[in-house]
Amino acid sequence: MIVIAIVGFLLARGGNGEPTGPELAGADATETAAPTEPGGASPSPTSSPTRTPSPTMNVVAPTATPTPTPTPQPAAPTPFTPTTVPPMPTLAPSPTPPPATEVATPAPPSQPEGFQVSGRAAVDAGAPPNGINVAIIAAEGDFRVDAFTDEGGFFTATVPEAGQYRVTIVGASCSGNTFPAGMCKGPASFFQIVGDLVVAVPQSTEVVFTYEASTIVLTGEAVGATRAYGQRTGDSAFASSSVDAGGAFALGLGPGTWTLWAQSFNPARSTTTQAVVLDPASAPPVINLDFPPQ
Repeated sequence: MIVIAIVGFLLARGGNGEPTGPELAGADATETAAPTEPGGASPSPTSSPTRTPSPTMNVVAPTATPTPTPTPQPAAPTPFTPTTVPPMPTLAPSPTPPPATEVATPAPPSQPEGFQVSGRAAVDAGAPPNGINVAIIAAEGDFRVDAFTDEGGFFTATVPEAGQYRVTIVGASCSGNTFPAGMCKGPASFFQIVGDLVVAVPQSTEVVFTYEASTIVLTGEAVGATRAYGQRTGDSAFASSSVDAGGAFALGLGPGTWTLWAQSFNPARSTTTQAVVLDPASAPPVINLDFPPQ
């Protein structure tokens, strides 16, 4: 059946597949009719119709639609995985070198400010008396500093400036330098020969206080007095002793003529003086020293 249909189709197309008869007139061929003769006669039967060739058809092959190039899609981001940095190894600290040993320069011995006054107490026999209270008093002004002899009889004091100073023994067997001059009890076994000097500071000569062993002990009373004194005539021998609450005193003296007196410090006043001749071969008298009537 399919073959018969194809043959019929070809015959209808003129055997070569081209359209014929009415199909051609309605399709792509145009017949030009012969002009009619005047008088309405038909054209000569010998004349053949002129076929106008059909225009060539340009068959345009369908343009293939280009396949669209796919737009590249961005790749999905790779999830960030933090990199674990291994910890740095702990390094042992470098050993600290020992500090360089510095040779310390010894500091010079500190010197007290001012000037030193020194001296000693010496005796003609026996051990030097210790605890002798020495006062260093400025010749000008009211400066005073006290010192005490040690077991060897030496003393040292410091004064603030150069100048003239009186260096004098003011007592013995004192426990401190807060007592007024002459308040300490002197040793009855010694009396001083040299106990009052004037010294130039800076000091160039040694201060030496000399003592003599006493051979006579003179006792007496000086009621109301604080201290009793004795000064030997002919030299600088000097003795002193404290007076107790009852007024009694005892002076260690030697042979010779002595002038005796007593003093009170509050109020400041002195007794009358007495002279006495002492001889080791004779017993000394008992002396009473009285204040003059006011």
